[in-house]
Amino acid sequence: MKSSSTNDTIISGCYILILYLHTKTRINIGKLGSFTFNPGGYYYIGSAKNGIAARVNRHIKSKVKHWHVDYLKARSKLTAVIEIPGLTIQECDIQKILSEILIVPVMGFGSSDCKCSSHLLYSENIKKGITGIQTRLKSDSIKFNFIRFE
Repeated sequence: MKSSSTNDTIISGCYILILYLHTKTRINIGKLGSFTFNPGGYYYIGSAKNGIAARVNRHIKSKVKHWHVDYLKARSKLTAVIEIPGLTIQECDIQKILSEILIVPVMGFGSSDCKCSSHLLYSENIKKGITGIQTRLKSDSIKFNFIRFE
């Protein structure tokens, strides 16, 4: 699994990790605490000022639990990523847009350095969630690359 951006060209921007959880699971999210996660699609919004490819590949390969999403990633399946190249839109802007169509499952998740309620969003049906995200990004004229992992 690899991001579509090449490591030769550093492209800054934002990304959305798309994770699937098969069963209801209680997960300890480091210092944030322990939470019950329902089955379905989880969408983690992050930023990569030093390159989307490097950050996404770190999420794909690393087993180290450094960020909140690492704890969820260890218990779920990373199914896809949406890369949003450029610095014209920030991760908090994307979170605000997508929180209108998706659910915030855990307050404070991935947002300890900003005022967002959470950088993790949820939908019970992952296919509908992905379609909703793509439709919403397109309607707001936000360019993105969708990469599915098999």
